[in-house]
Amino acid sequence: MLTAWLAGLFMGFAGSIPVAGPINMLVFSFGLQGRLRSATLIALGGALPEAIWAGLAFWGFTALLERYAWIEAGSEIAATVVLVCVGLFLLLRPPTGKNSSEADRDDVSGTLSALGLGFSLTALNPTLLFNWGAAVTMVVSFGILLPQAPLAIPFSMGVLMGILLWFAVILQLLARHHRRFSPESRAWMLRGMGLILLAFAIATGTRLLWTNGHGL
Repeated sequence: MLTAWLAGLFMGFAGSIPVAGPINMLVFSFGLQGRLRSATLIALGGALPEAIWAGLAFWGFTALLERYAWIEAGSEIAATVVLVCVGLFLLLRPPTGKNSSEADRDDVSGTLSALGLGFSLTALNPTLLFNWGAAVTMVVSFGILLPQAPLAIPFSMGVLMGILLWFAVILQLLARHHRRFSPESRAWMLRGMGLILLAFAIATGTRLLWTNGHGL
């Protein structure tokens, strides 16, 4: 069980490093504005369902879903919608003009909102189940873990801790250095993040249309 937990910890941390995901982008955007409480809650909200997806993948739920091709296609459509929504949010929503202390006071009343935002973006993105399914298959093929259902829980807990560890590092860096960026540079960075997510959404949608078109 310790091996499963350690494997989940490493995979959760390493899998969170790519910064082009919607949760990463939102955490960066709120952190750059000094809204560290909101950034932390979004990270926590996003980590919880992803750990559940990872546990289900280890348990073997992915193999069950792969029998139904429409579920995977539907998950990719959901992922595309999430990318578009978060991309437009970052692109069109101007950075707050409030200072960090004012934003923190606002965050107290918006705790459930920020937590729910992170949770819903990940929970409504079942593509993560297939991604984790591929990762688990690779680990099992290397003989690192045995595909035993009882190990799904410690693996899932390790993934949760790994994801939170990654965001703890990022938030610590943002807490120290976010004031170095001017409001103008922060605005440009947020718009750039939004454009990156929209580009990923276009690429995902195009690939989905191409695949389905050739499958007809």
